[in-house]
Amino acid sequence: MELQLEPDKCLRVRTAANICDNCVKVCPSQAIEISNGFRIDKEKCDTCGLCAGTCPTEALMLDQHSYHQLIGRAREKRKIAFTCEQNPLLGVINLPCLGYLSETLLIGLVLNCNRIRLVFAAEKCASCNRQAGALIEERLIRVQAMASRLGKEGVLLVDNGEEEEVLTKREFFSFLKDRIVTLTYSGWEDKRARKGKKLLPAAREFLLNSTGQSLKPGSQLMLSGGNWPFAQIEVDERCTGCQVCTQICPTGALQINDDDEEKELRHTPALCLNCGACADYCPQQAVSQGDKVDLGKVVAATSFPLRKIHQKRFWQECEPEFLHRSKAKKLLLKF
Repeated sequence: MELQLEPDKCLRVRTAANICDNCVKVCPSQAIEISNGFRIDKEKCDTCGLCAGTCPTEALMLDQHSYHQLIGRAREKRKIAFTCEQNPLLGVINLPCLGYLSETLLIGLVLNCNRIRLVFAAEKCASCNRQAGALIEERLIRVQAMASRLGKEGVLLVDNGEEEEVLTKREFFSFLKDRIVTLTYSGWEDKRARKGKKLLPAAREFLLNSTGQSLKPGSQLMLSGGNWPFAQIEVDERCTGCQVCTQICPTGALQINDDDEEKELRHTPALCLNCGACADYCPQQAVSQGDKVDLGKVVAATSFPLRKIHQKRFWQECEPEFLHRSKAKKLLLKF
């Protein structure tokens, strides 16, 4: 099993001065170097997959358990169970670490499956050198909260020390049969990632399709008090329409509709990964992430107006400063 990197999806690679360091913070082996390009020290890396679970654009992925494979299995079989390599079990998908499952993927699985179980051994998890327990717990709190709001069961945690039978015989043989389905996805490669292109991660696309089955467009369901994998962007009067945010955004969630006299900055919540790049790079510091998210707007999959900007104001106030600032080069995209 290997950890694969798709550089064109990485925020650090796509943008010269991006400050995303999720993978570095979570890596228990200190195997990732991003100060001068992106590099993985294969001698240090133990392929736990924790970095992949925190990457908003899915630039990192385990080759034998790609999200495309897991999503393919979930679509074919409505019951799915995971465990980690410290607690290997037959008939269960054995991952290096349960922290490999991103919040977005878990929410999609919860909404798409009749039952999803995470099987663990409490003592082994507590003594594991990866120390991913707190990260997984924090992630599951948000997953369970959203599942509850949508009337779903959520993730069932199973302590292997307390429950001997994880799968019934029928479920076990069904797992072996469905294994063929899962393997058909292993050779499928995502061709969407191209340098400079906007793209939507597989787990986000899966989540949107699953959420649409549970919540009708036009419904209002406010989520607050958590670092959700989507955001409601806010823009104040300092915005000049310079379009830096639209260029920085990896998915095209922010776009400007042009008119001869006026520009309109629009936001599509369904595409927003809450990566924070737009707020970090706004020259006028006019962009911020709201503390609440309307899930109804996410499901609607349409764009919403943020601000109208007069073309004349941009050319008079923003362009001269932006083009001649010494740090402007740091904001230039590499594509």
